[in-house]
Amino acid sequence: MKHAAAFGRFWYDFIVGDSAVLAIGGVVILTATWVLSEIGVSTVAEIVAPGLVIATLWISLPRRKL
Repeated sequence: MKHAAAFGRFWYDFIVGDSAVLAIGGVVILTATWVLSEIGVSTVAEIVAPGLVIATLWISLPRRKL
């Protein structure tokens, strides 16, 4: 059981790392691109994916009050 817990902690730290927002955003981007490709609009997926990447990076930026 100890090894299974260590294995789970490794993968959590590897995937999530410092930012859960980026991990969730990556899953959302891959899922959205896959769904768009499966329904036959792969050209739209090629346009939407970079926009989602930029939006995810923008959301993950720390906000500072001036």
